[in-house]
Amino acid sequence: MIVRWLKKQLHRQFRPSPSHQSHHCLNNEQFQSQYAAGKRDFSHKTLIDVDLQGIPLRGMDFRYADLRMLRDLHRENIDLTHADLTGAILSGVNLSHLDFSHTILCDADLEATNFSGACLDAANLANAHLQNAELKQAYGLGVNFYRGNLQGA
Repeated sequence: MIVRWLKKQLHRQFRPSPSHQSHHCLNNEQFQSQYAAGKRDFSHKTLIDVDLQGIPLRGMDFRYADLRMLRDLHRENIDLTHADLTGAILSGVNLSHLDFSHTILCDADLEATNFSGACLDAANLANAHLQNAELKQAYGLGVNFYRGNLQGA
């Protein structure tokens, strides 16, 4: 009886969270096709070699998406303002000089991410993992780093 109770407790404790759901992979052609068809929810997706240049990302949903393999994300004409990147995986990505105004990055994995020269006005980085992130010359008013891990940043 005790063993059964312990197993049940362990199962509850180590049950995968929504952020650990299996990610469905999309390549550039698939992404562009879905975007053209009106889709704006790309949560829990892994985007591989997707080119976001010229696509307005305002209001797009990339919650818990793996975005580490996006094509040339640090280009100046990529607009990430007002995007929902809650829990997104962007560790080690070059995001220098991008505009993250009003972007939601709560719980995002941003370890060793390069934010040099990025605009973070009113960005929400609560609980974000920013260990060893590069924030040199990044700027912003009203940035929320509440409970964010900035160790080594």
